[in-house]
Amino acid sequence: MTRPSPSAPDHRPAPQAAPTSVHRATWLRPAVAAGLTSLALAVVPLLYWQNRQHDAEHVLQMLVAQQADGAVADVQTQLRAFELVMRGVKGFFEGSDAVDAAEFSAFVGSLALQRTAPGLQGVGFVAHLHDAAVPQHAAAAAFDASGLVLRPAGQRAAYAPILFLEPRTRDNQAALGLDVLTVPAARAAIDRSIATGALALTGKLQLAQDAGSAPEPGFVMYLPVYLPQTRAPGQDAYGVPPAGWADGPFRLRELLAPVAADLLPGLHLQVFDGDGPSARNHLFGLLDGQSAAFVSTAQTPYAVRRVAAFGGRTWTYELLPTEAFIERHRSSDHHGLAAAGLLLSLSAGAIVFLLLNARDRAQRLALEMSGEARALSAEIAGTLNAIPDLLVEMDGEGRYLALRARRLDGLVAPPERMIGRTVDEVLPPAAALTVLEALAQARVRGRSAGLRIEVAIAGQPRWFELSVALRDQHADAAQARFIVVSRDITSRMRALQALQESERVLLEAQRVAALGHFWVERQARACRLSPACARLLGLPPAERLAFDCFLACVDVRQRQRVEALCLGEATPVTLEYEFRVAQGDDAAPRWMLLSTPGASEGDAERFFTLQDISSLRASQDQLHRLAYYDHLTGLPNRSLFVKEATQVLQAAHAQGKVGAAILLDLDRFKAINDNWGHRSGDAVLREVAQRLRACVPPEHLVARLHADEFIVLLDALGHGEDEATQRAQDRCRNVLRMLAAPAQVGGRELYCSASMGIAVFGHEALTLEELLARADSAMELAKHDGRSTFRLFDEGLRGRLAEHAQLEAALRQAVPRNELTLLYQPQIDAGGALVGAEALCRWTHPERGPVSPAVFIALAEDSGSIYAVGEWVLRTACRELASWRAGTPLGEAVMAVNVSARQFHHPDFVSQVLDALHSADADPARLKLELTESVVARDLDAIVTKMGALKALGVRFSLDDFGTGYSSLNYLKRLPLDQLKIDQSFVRDLLADPNDAAIVRTVIALGASLGLSVVAEGVETAEQRAMLLAAGCHIYQGYLFAPPLPAEALLALAGRG
Repeated sequence: MTRPSPSAPDHRPAPQAAPTSVHRATWLRPAVAAGLTSLALAVVPLLYWQNRQHDAEHVLQMLVAQQADGAVADVQTQLRAFELVMRGVKGFFEGSDAVDAAEFSAFVGSLALQRTAPGLQGVGFVAHLHDAAVPQHAAAAAFDASGLVLRPAGQRAAYAPILFLEPRTRDNQAALGLDVLTVPAARAAIDRSIATGALALTGKLQLAQDAGSAPEPGFVMYLPVYLPQTRAPGQDAYGVPPAGWADGPFRLRELLAPVAADLLPGLHLQVFDGDGPSARNHLFGLLDGQSAAFVSTAQTPYAVRRVAAFGGRTWTYELLPTEAFIERHRSSDHHGLAAAGLLLSLSAGAIVFLLLNARDRAQRLALEMSGEARALSAEIAGTLNAIPDLLVEMDGEGRYLALRARRLDGLVAPPERMIGRTVDEVLPPAAALTVLEALAQARVRGRSAGLRIEVAIAGQPRWFELSVALRDQHADAAQARFIVVSRDITSRMRALQALQESERVLLEAQRVAALGHFWVERQARACRLSPACARLLGLPPAERLAFDCFLACVDVRQRQRVEALCLGEATPVTLEYEFRVAQGDDAAPRWMLLSTPGASEGDAERFFTLQDISSLRASQDQLHRLAYYDHLTGLPNRSLFVKEATQVLQAAHAQGKVGAAILLDLDRFKAINDNWGHRSGDAVLREVAQRLRACVPPEHLVARLHADEFIVLLDALGHGEDEATQRAQDRCRNVLRMLAAPAQVGGRELYCSASMGIAVFGHEALTLEELLARADSAMELAKHDGRSTFRLFDEGLRGRLAEHAQLEAALRQAVPRNELTLLYQPQIDAGGALVGAEALCRWTHPERGPVSPAVFIALAEDSGSIYAVGEWVLRTACRELASWRAGTPLGEAVMAVNVSARQFHHPDFVSQVLDALHSADADPARLKLELTESVVARDLDAIVTKMGALKALGVRFSLDDFGTGYSSLNYLKRLPLDQLKIDQSFVRDLLADPNDAAIVRTVIALGASLGLSVVAEGVETAEQRAMLLAAGCHIYQGYLFAPPLPAEALLALAGRG
């Protein structure tokens, strides 16, 4: 190839004169035909360019949309995992009597939050406390015991301090004690959770853990927790102030960072509060792992917006591609192909023009040859100058003969150092070999295309694509000349490398995330699996396989559904479907998530993604069990019971079938916890649950509502109410028989009966709350009627329960209204002297008159009024004791006062006794406290310490009703007792029952051996007194000597001697 020469003078002869119309006719028709030909042919490349341009735009838009859908799905999945953790905490609290910090810490540790809910700052419990005048529940006591300081301080109607927060990091510790009701965003979410009973998410706030640091968007989830103390049995939870809330704080950055990290580089993720994105409600922005400011979508093409709701709030997500992302992922190869097509169209038009104008051109050719040659040379030179590629002429040995370069910075050396030299002398060895290979191909085939070379120019790698043509195919090898076009494809190669790197990163991400993808050819029933997808399904790598091979990997019960999703009519929305992978019987089940971004109805191919979610399903199953099953007994908890029982009630009423609910409450279960500890109580609850499962058929529902309360829902017992009632009563009798056998716990036998209430449903429209309220009323009546029995609800039952509730309310006012009095029953020694008296409490109701002590003392124990009644009895008895001064008939007598187990174990009991003695100025040595055996059945060391503190002041102790409870020589030996008291049940049949007589003699002998005095109560005959005296008992109490007397009558009796 030679360099262009200067333009030569125009030697063309002047054209001969001819009319203008004739000259126009010679070229007009060929020109029109050529123009129409070019125009017609140009339609094809133009349509091709338009379609490819549209496809490129669509592919880019779909890529951004797929990334956005994946990001939103990941966020929602993570939030749902948070919610399951919260429900597990709710179930834990609602299924426990009381929870302390150590138990809560152990429970949260078992959840493995780093694995099941990464990004969650912690899990806590917010206690719901009221003004001090309102009775408090267990959470309030836990807060008082924790030593936490309420922040901020001040008097308010209600408080909600953070009581527990795990894990115990420094940041989480800083949040303990904070009253979240003082935080407006938290208060709004808490109010919403009370109204709905569901999980509520706050608006944007700064976490207490971040106080003192740069503001960062944070959020807190609140889920109400209802404990037995905060809700009457059967009461609906919604709208009722809960005992507290499960508390789950998290930072938005930590929630979104892993999601944004999975996005392709150059994608800007924005999150807004609400469904109207603006700078005002902008929450957070991330671009390539860094925080990013708000950007309007009006400024960004291909932006995608998604809206998702959670916890009563709506978040809007926007994904905006940057210019760099668009440039990297938008295809541009079609521009060159379209341009080449247009050039071919123009060439075809030129050929048509030349063919049609050949005769005229032949006539003028001789005249215009020299001028045309010069014009053509100039045109070629201009065209060559416009081509950006390097043009080189070479010989067969690869020698540079001539070159033309638009820019010299694309040459490996200056032109003068290249001309005359071979490629071996100019280019690197590998590139030189490639050029010689292209020349060899052109020598054989006439042309060569597609070979590439890589050279270093200015220290940077550059790539060039070679196109070689043989100039004269008839020349011999020595004279062969080649035209070489060297096109710079550096930008294309770098884009290809970036694409390959992106694909490599994508494949690695898919491997880590157990994610693969595949295409389905609908008509051919074939599919193409990515390597990751093949690994997930256990298939060998293959570019294309039959769809039935893929379908064989699906569990047989789900194949029809998966086949319909892959091959059936397309859906225009994103679809997700979970299915099991078919495996052997011994293999653990594996679950896959099948997803598609949507397709058109006529699509021949469809794209799907496949993800192994087996671990996620296992975690979700575990969290579901924590949320809906009682962790102690394994029975369904209250949440699951409410869900299933509501459906049963609706179906029963619609179908006309009758069923029954049996509410079961364990009798005196608290005594087992108090006497033997919560471990023994838990073991009894597990045993009861196991026995209930054994005697209730599996088609019926058994659940643990809370603490020691269980529920049995018997479905479809028949079409008549009488039949259903009879079958429910039979079931209750079976339960009572199974519970009658003792439970073996820790080497001892523990007995635990139950009171049950039956409520029938189906014959009328009942809500679940109404049904539970009826069953609870019947159960309360069973307790009032002696426990260990069952009662059926009827309308008259409400009146009896209302009467009992009125009596309980009246008892609470008995002390402030001065309705209580003390009577004193004397204790007489063997010589007939009055040595002491036992203070006995009596209650005279203003309307009912005298109420039996057996009724109101038990009522006080159950309702908690025993604290006020016991303190009043102690103070009144001490004032009476102080009046028994020296020199009076009662100057040496001892006052005996009964103390209940609940009163004795009160933390302030010792100070109450000392205050009563001090305020009355009574002698501690003449006060004797009578304790029952249930008092000393637990925590013996603490009991000995408390008794020792009073004993040091002179207070005496008597063990009441000895032999009727948990008798043990061990505690008799350790307790600082002064006296044993024989129960009247043994004295009553002393003369007739040899066993009672043996027990009495044993107690007397035991007292003598331990140095304790012995008093017998219930002595009513002289024969009983004589037998007791003969056995060694010298102090007596009973109607043989005197009934309980007012103080004046006791003083008169003592005066008579």
